[in-house]
Amino acid sequence: MGSLSRAILYLNLGGSLALLIRLGLSRLMRVYRWLTAYLLAYALAFLVTALIPIRSKLYGNIYMLAEITNVILSILVVRELVGLALTAHPGLAVFARKAVGVTMGLAALLAVGGVTLDTNILPGQSRVMHRFFTAERSLDFTLLIVLLAISAFMLWYPVQLRRNIVFYIGGFAVFYLSRTFGLLMINLPPPASLKVITNVLLSCSAGCLIAWLFGLRRENEDTTTVVGHRWNPAAMERLSGQLDAINATLVRFGRR
Repeated sequence: MGSLSRAILYLNLGGSLALLIRLGLSRLMRVYRWLTAYLLAYALAFLVTALIPIRSKLYGNIYMLAEITNVILSILVVRELVGLALTAHPGLAVFARKAVGVTMGLAALLAVGGVTLDTNILPGQSRVMHRFFTAERSLDFTLLIVLLAISAFMLWYPVQLRRNIVFYIGGFAVFYLSRTFGLLMINLPPPASLKVITNVLLSCSAGCLIAWLFGLRRENEDTTTVVGHRWNPAAMERLSGQLDAINATLVRFGRR
């Protein structure tokens, strides 16, 4: 491992540990439980893989286990995020959490079935890892679409959001955009470029960790903002009425 790769790796590890400490000291771990679990698993994966030769079979097995854990925790993080963002609209929050679960379940089935169609394995590539990256990319891409849909919803409808939630959504959207693009690139070019792609991916994740480190603060739990149509009070009032009507309909539907 080169000095640059090692430095970026340590930056990710240090950023995740520092963020965990920040969440603990500010008593935000209880609020963002799945984010805390995600960061713990993320840091643990870095620590374990750092002790294992990178070209060994054990490294590959642990890497795949860590990435599967990462995807599962990411889905739970998004469900947590949706619930927190829509606290004032419980009917919509319940519907959105269920929609995320169903969407990712269908994506998992399609990903498992679709790996057999991806037969373009270049010389020098591991067949198992190639298939794994293909399935993981499909899941990451689906989760990215879900995150972008959530972001678009928040940009359109005037939902009262805590500032921490804004950082939360933005960080995960950027993180998964980089992951999806990176995993696509891993399967396309020769293995020699894997180091460059890995460095880019780790740099993006480090940037998200640093943004969360400075953005997720206790005082931001008490500060709310509205993103959607805040520049147009008339449209904001009209869309607020639509949002309340949608929520009321979903609440009635859920009681049946």
